Amino acid sequence: MKNKDIRVNIKISSETKRFFEELSKETGAPQSALMAIALKEYIDQKKAIKELPFILKKLEEISNKGGKWNCNYKKKHIT
Repeated sequence: MKNKDIRVNIKISSETKRFFEELSKETGAPQSALMAIALKEYIDQKKAIKELPFILKKLEEISNKGGKWNCNYKKKHIT
């Protein structure tokens, strides 16, 4: 079944409102559409971060099988 868009009301800071007003003027897109895009990107980022340990484990497995992934990368660059 296809997801239907629903309307929600939220309180936002005046700073956030100004940001989306300016972005809307720059892009010509409605503020509500820009806010929906921002929320979707936030959700996608949270999902990606949640999957990161699994991805790193798979990359390490590949490396242990002779792949070229540097397993030390995660120790140096990911906290």
